Amino acid sequence: MNVKKIKAEVRKLLHGLTEKKKIGMGDSLREELLLDSMSLVTLLIQFEDTFSVTLDVDDLNPFMLETVSDVVALAEKYVGDRDE
Repeated sequence: MNVKKIKAEVRKLLHGLTEKKKIGMGDSLREELLLDSMSLVTLLIQFEDTFSVTLDVDDLNPFMLETVSDVVALAEKYVGDRDE
């Protein structure tokens, strides 16, 4: 999956969790998108479903994800080299 598609999928996930219309790669998940801890857990669950992956235990800490770019980087780690 290419980076452009990953970014689009991550933005789609986040649009379902926030009321903010425009989501930038540097936006803070908590401060700018106003995601609380439950929203972050929901994000991780939807992330697994969307990208058809199972996150490693080390990647399940939602507080390791600070920005939209962090979520994209996590997706790249799991699906960046995978063909669609």
